[in-house]
Amino acid sequence: MTAPRVYTPKEIARMWRVSPPTVHAAIRRGELRAVRWGRQYRIAADAVEDYIKCQTLQSDGSRADTSSPGTATTESADATVYRLKHAQTPNAKP
Repeated sequence: MTAPRVYTPKEIARMWRVSPPTVHAAIRRGELRAVRWGRQYRIAADAVEDYIKCQTLQSDGSRADTSSPGTATTESADATVYRLKHAQTPNAKP
């Protein structure tokens, strides 16, 4: 069994030609699924594919329904895509 490909936010930023804070912002908004490993995030290849599909569907003039608190549904003529919104953890500040 092979392990799935996992990326760091920095690797994703290089691939998409954006800054790492842009990738972190997508993670915080719940648009890009990521796993926190210690103080760092790891993003699975399928999460990257899902994010790209959702962005493509939304840019094609589809509508997003955010009525359910835990998920956002994006509907287009040929498919419905569910995107999990991750809960944000408040930053601990003294």
